[in-house]
Amino acid sequence: GREDIPLNTFGFAQAAALKDAFHDIPLDFVASSPLMRAYQTAEITAQDHGLSVRIEPDLIERDFGSLSGQSYIARDSAEALHGKDPYDDMEPISEVRDRVMYVIRRYAASGYKNICLVSHGAAIKAVLRALTEDDLSRERVWLKNSCINIIDTDERGELKLLAYNLDAAEFESIKVSSRLG
Repeated sequence: GREDIPLNTFGFAQAAALKDAFHDIPLDFVASSPLMRAYQTAEITAQDHGLSVRIEPDLIERDFGSLSGQSYIARDSAEALHGKDPYDDMEPISEVRDRVMYVIRRYAASGYKNICLVSHGAAIKAVLRALTEDDLSRERVWLKNSCINIIDTDERGELKLLAYNLDAAEFESIKVSSRLG
């Protein structure tokens, strides 16, 4: 949710792994959600590149309304106990998709080559579904914390999803095989 919590020890380790994975990629720009855990991750990733991190409010996590900060068990219990739709005050996924895709398209058209955007699970899933024309909505995708998703533009400027849900080690192997950078 949108609780503004810092990275814990495990989160700092994951961010360090991202920094190492991006070490030899010439990043041109780094932007982040305003939430502390995303911003800290972006800062760690940007360090080696001498870049500052730009806050992009539209990269923020989905507003889960009254379910924000609750577990899946609590959500399911609320529905069972109260007989109401626990999603009735959540930000619509279409709005999440539109605001995050707007940021991605804006940066894709900016002239920068390698851009790192740091966001959150529900926001990223909305983008992945948009880029795969909802193919990913047919399966339950559990995104890894600190996963890397690679989006490129084709010759017409259309966004193309090249890879998704990669941890740092998987990204390293893709970099080697495709000569990313």
